[in-house]
Amino acid sequence: MNLFRASRIISLRRAFRRSSLALTLFCSLAAHPVDTLAAPLASRLPLISTLPLPSVSAAAWLLVDGESGQILLAHNPDLRREPASLTKLMTAYVVLKKLKQGYMDWDAMLVVPTDVDRMGADESRMYLRGGQYISARNLLNGLIVVSANDAALTLADRFATSESAFVDEMNRTAQQLGMTGTHFSSPSGVGDNYTTARDMAMLSLRLITDFPDFFRISSQQRFSFGQFSAPNQNPLVSIDPSIDGLKTGHTVTAQYCIVATANRAQPAAPFKRRIFAVILGAPTRHLLMMSARTMLDTGFSAFDDVELAGAGTTVGSIPVAQGETSTMPVVPTVPLVVTVAHGQPVGKLTIRSDNPPVAPVAGGQVVARYLLRTASGETIGGDLVAAMAVRRGSLLRQMIDGVSMRITAWSQLVSNGLAGLLGVTGVRPSPH
Repeated sequence: MNLFRASRIISLRRAFRRSSLALTLFCSLAAHPVDTLAAPLASRLPLISTLPLPSVSAAAWLLVDGESGQILLAHNPDLRREPASLTKLMTAYVVLKKLKQGYMDWDAMLVVPTDVDRMGADESRMYLRGGQYISARNLLNGLIVVSANDAALTLADRFATSESAFVDEMNRTAQQLGMTGTHFSSPSGVGDNYTTARDMAMLSLRLITDFPDFFRISSQQRFSFGQFSAPNQNPLVSIDPSIDGLKTGHTVTAQYCIVATANRAQPAAPFKRRIFAVILGAPTRHLLMMSARTMLDTGFSAFDDVELAGAGTTVGSIPVAQGETSTMPVVPTVPLVVTVAHGQPVGKLTIRSDNPPVAPVAGGQVVARYLLRTASGETIGGDLVAAMAVRRGSLLRQMIDGVSMRITAWSQLVSNGLAGLLGVTGVRPSPH
């Protein structure tokens, strides 16, 4: 039996060599194949750095660049912790999404639920009364600026069929955003909620990307409604004009938490940088604020953003099959920015695609990814789109490319079959 299988292996190898020769001949007439991406790119890994970690007294923390999305420094980024009122960032995201979809208007007047008084005496609030009318705009301001739990309960009750239905939507949204270490049980942060520093950073990036006007809320130094008036729970917005958000949180078990963000000019580039600092579980409010400022300052002083290409700028070309042209230019849809440690060189940019796109190809269609391995060893990447439309080529071009693609697929099948057979029999191919 072993001799029979060995003979079969030799036959398969000869067939594979013949198919490879045929493939080479056809590819000399048609488009060259593009390298295959074996697995999805992990583009949000911590940036490897020899820099000493900033002095932060907290259970978990993370520093992320808002332009490139790269994590700069981190400590226990995947440790599950109670988020306290940082939960309200997801509450705000769900409400803002519904407002954007036209669920209701910003100035729509909502009725405060009659059971709003069920909150604990030590919970943050703006002292709403059951049956009172208040706009969605004022509720969002109260939710973020003064961390009002009665605002969270009212929004949840009025933007869903019930508070529990709203919480379900919060958890569905968390899964859609990739927040795999997060679960919510309330819109205010009271109860058995948990998250990670990585997930909070992910939510914060999506929040300001999808709703850039959020900073008009989070940057306010004070919020007033009727007889109620209170300063922002995040005092950093009053201390440093570059800091414009996002949210603080505190309970006895969660300790002190914050997502702080700052937007500052970068001397070496003609654009501003945004950096986010996430801290979970600091022992005191004073240490929380000191640590947040230290982390933001470190991000701006120790790292640089480098723009490799602007949005819509051609970064290269890839083959296209059965088209009127054999190649097509590709561009990023957003500025291609990479973050590197100060003084570190930028790595080499490469372009890869699963398979050559087949014409017709629409302009703006995702056809490839860029990969960049930085000098620190991190690999980052993102989508590239077709810079222009490519129509189908002549019948001859379609026939040649079609045969080439079939041979490529057949060769891959033979190669995979050979590898599988070798794995079963334990026979290794000859080095010749």
